[in-house]
Amino acid sequence: MSESATMFKREPRFDAQLLELREEDGWQQKNGAWWIAPQMLDARAMARLMVPVARLMTVASRVCDGGETHLDYHWDLNGVILTFSAQTSENKFASISDLCPAADWVEREIHEYFAVDFTGRDNTKPLMLRPGLEAGLNRTQDGKL
Repeated sequence: MSESATMFKREPRFDAQLLELREEDGWQQKNGAWWIAPQMLDARAMARLMVPVARLMTVASRVCDGGETHLDYHWDLNGVILTFSAQTSENKFASISDLCPAADWVEREIHEYFAVDFTGRDNTKPLMLRPGLEAGLNRTQDGKL
């Protein structure tokens, strides 16, 4: 095994391999993390790339203009925080919980609070919703906060 291959196994870095998702959108460093916001994030490709080398910290969400939901996937790669930002389409987004079990809880939480339908999930068992309550607790009737 070459020295560079050994180094990557010991100490993964974010480089061209991560930029393959949408290199033309570019990475920006802000607030102590590296951010990328591609127009169309392939969440499953991101998860397949990140799971072997990084830890999913959380997914932050907020309502955007037009009623869609903005999602920030925060990953820890050996102390370097990488954030992939995305937006739902028709308030749907691909689930990564089968690829990254750490995403299960936060996807269910985002579903309950923002009514995001994470497609491809086998289980959307409620976390905090009581019977009779509908998903989208952080939205008004028009889909906004």
